Amino acid sequence: MLADTLGFGIVLPGAIAAVLYVLTHKVYRRPEKKPVWTGAAAVGLGFAAGQFGLSGFQGLLPIEASGWLSHLAMLSIVVSFFYTQLKSRTRTHLVLRLVLSFAVPFLILQSMWKHSWEPLWAAIWIASIGSAVFLFGVLQTRSHRIIPKPSISLMQVILALGISLTLAGSGSMKLGQLGGMLTAALGVKLLLDMFRPNLTSNSTGETAICNILLPSLGLLGWFYSELPTASLVLLALTPALLLLANPGIQKISKKPWQTLIRAATSLTPTTAAVLIAVLSAPDAYPY
Repeated sequence: MLADTLGFGIVLPGAIAAVLYVLTHKVYRRPEKKPVWTGAAAVGLGFAAGQFGLSGFQGLLPIEASGWLSHLAMLSIVVSFFYTQLKSRTRTHLVLRLVLSFAVPFLILQSMWKHSWEPLWAAIWIASIGSAVFLFGVLQTRSHRIIPKPSISLMQVILALGISLTLAGSGSMKLGQLGGMLTAALGVKLLLDMFRPNLTSNSTGETAICNILLPSLGLLGWFYSELPTASLVLLALTPALLLLANPGIQKISKKPWQTLIRAATSLTPTTAAVLIAVLSAPDAYPY
């Protein structure tokens, strides 16, 4: 069991991501020339491979809500690909992101709106959550556009690791493993940015995956497990905290200190989220 968890949950997602970064580097030599979808594909396919390794193929219409995560990752890659092909990117990409954001609650919460909610409440929940997912994506994308590349990867790893530990700490080891897969794939990007930056893109394609998978994992934990509301809110507000803190951080002359303070800005709410989840956790939950 431990070997499967380490192999499929950490090694496989990281290996797939690393291979794809190397392959795309063979095609697009210069980082500034690499399209957005290459980063999204590396992380998204790495995550999907890990989930397939642990759970197998769950069908085109998964029965379990968590089975939709790989589908959503693939959709994010497709949206990123179309973004690079479109001439009028702003308006069309906005529509695609809105559709993808509302697809998250629609797919993840199928059992709720089919069997538990009245139609009016289902519409309200899906509209509210879809808007929140879209806003989270806007804040995260905005924060990553004003932060240097290695710092972006560090922030993404901290947030993914935070939600992984929060889900595991709240009693759902399965969801924690899924968060670990995303962390492993993003961790490869962080290592490459630090030691082989020419292999990665200057764009933030990985953000497209994070914008969808992180809220999806949060929804799974909140609706189907025992993820505390306070933990979910703290994790969701992390991109906003980075945006608020960035003007002050940019005034610091030494870049290592800037990175350290950005890391602390992300670590503070994520650490608090993990502690709240652990302290309020029930017995281990099977989901």
